[in-house]
Amino acid sequence: MLTRNRRRKPTGKSLASRARAGGKNPPMGIRALLIVFWRSWYLSKAPSLQFAMKFCSYVLLFSLLSFVPVYQRTVSASATEDARISSAILNRMGENTRVSDGTIWSPRSAITVIPACSAFEYLWFFCAAVFAFPASLVRKIAGMLVGVTLLLSLNLFRVVSLYYIRAHFPEHFDAVHEELWGIVLVLASICLCAAWIGWVRQADQIEPDVAA
Repeated sequence: MLTRNRRRKPTGKSLASRARAGGKNPPMGIRALLIVFWRSWYLSKAPSLQFAMKFCSYVLLFSLLSFVPVYQRTVSASATEDARISSAILNRMGENTRVSDGTIWSPRSAITVIPACSAFEYLWFFCAAVFAFPASLVRKIAGMLVGVTLLLSLNLFRVVSLYYIRAHFPEHFDAVHEELWGIVLVLASICLCAAWIGWVRQADQIEPDVAA
């Protein structure tokens, strides 16, 4: 009696062996390779990426704060105080100025210190970098106190110099106001950030030596 040979359905193992025999890698192998590559690349770049993401997040947060009424009143009050202090400095220089609603004026010239002249955007930049950098809270607070104080002092010098230039060298006022001082404040913020980061790294290196 003749019997028919039944064909067996191929199992998963046989299919996998055929795929390997045909030189085709299974999709999981490619995914695993991509995951390993991504993890190795991310771990090598992780500190820089984390700093950049935190920095951008803090800058965005500070920018959103500019729409809060309390913040706007604070900036406006700061601009008025800058005008008052700058006028006092100019009077020491013999300029005989007065202050009215944020305007420094005299018979010779006048400038108005508006909230945009308070340099708060440069303070945002500096504080965002300090917050984003990995350091202890004490060192962050110390860095912000010193950095903010120096930037506010530099901005006072900016207001005083702008009035003086407006009064004595009016032909150079626009260039100094719109171009020169913007570059100076940006460079000052970057230099202060770099100086603070260098101080933090040096302090981190000194502490293990002292403990040893």
